Amino acid sequence: MRLRLTLILLFLNVLAFGAIFYLESRENGDTAPAIPPPILTSALQQSDEIRIGGRLPEAERVLRRQGNRWLLESPYVWPANPSAVDRLFRSLLFLRAEVSFSLGEVRANNQDLADYGLADPALQLTFRRGEEETVLRVGAPAAVGQRTYLLGPDGETIHVVDGDLLAALRLELAELRRPRLFGIDFYTVERMALQLGAGTNQRMRLVTMPDGWEFEAPIQTRASAALVDARLQQLLRTTVGRLSREGEISPTETGLLEPRQRLTLEGGQERDTFLLGNPVPGEPGLAYGQRESYPTVVTVPEAPFLALAEAPTDLRDRSFLQVDLAGLETVGLSDRAGGEILLQRLGENSWEVTGVDAEGERVRYSADRAQVNRALASLVRLRAERFVSDAPSDNDLAEYGLADPQRTVSLEGGETEELLLGRFTATGGRLYAKLAGQPFVYEVAADLVRRLPVRALAWRNRILEELPETARLAEVEIVDLRNGSIVRTLDLATGVPEDPSAVAGTTRSAREILRDQLRRFRVSSYLSAAFGETVRVGEGEPLPWRYRLDATVLLPSSAEATSEVRRYWFAERRGGNLLAGGSARAEATFLLPPLFVEAWSTLLAPDRANPPTPAGPGEGAGSAAFVP
Repeated sequence: MRLRLTLILLFLNVLAFGAIFYLESRENGDTAPAIPPPILTSALQQSDEIRIGGRLPEAERVLRRQGNRWLLESPYVWPANPSAVDRLFRSLLFLRAEVSFSLGEVRANNQDLADYGLADPALQLTFRRGEEETVLRVGAPAAVGQRTYLLGPDGETIHVVDGDLLAALRLELAELRRPRLFGIDFYTVERMALQLGAGTNQRMRLVTMPDGWEFEAPIQTRASAALVDARLQQLLRTTVGRLSREGEISPTETGLLEPRQRLTLEGGQERDTFLLGNPVPGEPGLAYGQRESYPTVVTVPEAPFLALAEAPTDLRDRSFLQVDLAGLETVGLSDRAGGEILLQRLGENSWEVTGVDAEGERVRYSADRAQVNRALASLVRLRAERFVSDAPSDNDLAEYGLADPQRTVSLEGGETEELLLGRFTATGGRLYAKLAGQPFVYEVAADLVRRLPVRALAWRNRILEELPETARLAEVEIVDLRNGSIVRTLDLATGVPEDPSAVAGTTRSAREILRDQLRRFRVSSYLSAAFGETVRVGEGEPLPWRYRLDATVLLPSSAEATSEVRRYWFAERRGGNLLAGGSARAEATFLLPPLFVEAWSTLLAPDRANPPTPAGPGEGAGSAAFVP
């Protein structure tokens, strides 16, 4: 009850104080000033024509609406700057008078419009819409404050307005005209056509397609979307310099009667055509130009337009081979000698290679994923280094080595493509190439052939053997096959390193590298899919085996651990990191990776702590050395 009474008294006090404040304010005449209405209505924005004259402009400016844009028609014809026109309307639509008085009051004081600078105004703006006309006159500055006299649209009322109005309405020609040559928007351009003059009559036409751009002339082929977009943006950023009315400069000087170029940009309902004339005398880098259907002559930088003369080459898509890796199923490789292999996808990143070995037998291997991925990456990145010919004759194709190509690459899956690789160019760093079914001949990097060998063995998985996760390495012996002595014995079952010295270029010991190699035996490349008493490296003489490595492997089973011996043969190390090896179990000879070659040399270094010991019976050199 007491709280309610307190709240009621508080409310009554607030009400009483409010009433006292209101009554005192009325007695003192303190009322909120009324905001005067705008001098002009929003209907002004519907005008179709604007004229800006008076004493200050050098010449009358005339702007006319064309659809949703404005055109500057005087003193020359050029698209108007939409930002400048918007600023003009905003300055007037928000204009309010601080003081207004009638022309009758002025005359009653023995004054006239001249006393306010309105008889010959600094600016006179005329807005027209059909038969309706709105005229504003901006006169002299007022005697007090930063104010200016304005004669309203009724012609009878003088307003005192903000003095900044004159600066806002006094638009220079450079502000009124659009600064850029083209008005079409980048994202709406669908076609670009170029016609070269000077007697050449060459034509170039580009059109958009779902995934980029395409040439329709002078040839029909893909264009580089990135390069075309960049060139188009450069053209759309071109700004104009001087503007000259029709007849101010002779056609002989401008060269626009027979222009050097005629460039047309189209998109939607818009079409912009520009004519490029002669260079401007004494102004390097500038040329005369003219927009079609506009009489005004302009000056522009000529470099972006001159560069278009080489567009059929510069803007052409150099990625002429389209490879869909996701849908690719098979890759076929063949050569002019009749060699042929087929790479077939088995899974997400699993491939198989089939072909014919040196004895003519059909072979099938699990393909090396890294090798396949490198080859596919080379095809995806394949670029035309030079466009050789767009219409070669049969004799040309024979000269390029493409009538009987040295390599044919067939890609199937989704879309089918066939790439033909011809002979090497005179310099040797490139070779000729083309796609079957297309006339165009290119030069491409010559190392592509090296990445696409037509030998099934070259694609064989580089992992020769791999131990199961549960398998353990035990004792390893290295036997010198010349005398049957044991050069080195290593116990890989213990954690004590036999040889703590690090291999050059790595912090790992030779023992650790050997252990990893035996668990996952990787080769650098294959020499042969057969194993014998010798090994041939390249075109050299056959080499005898010098060492044999016997590795005891413990294979746990459900009952008890069993063991087996994995054996590998090695020749003498030749020419730096060249070390040949072989496996009777895998029926292959091969070259070893450089890291293992260095570790192998370390393991064979003289060791006083472990002098060579004779091998057991039957483990010396000779035929017994090749028993698996």
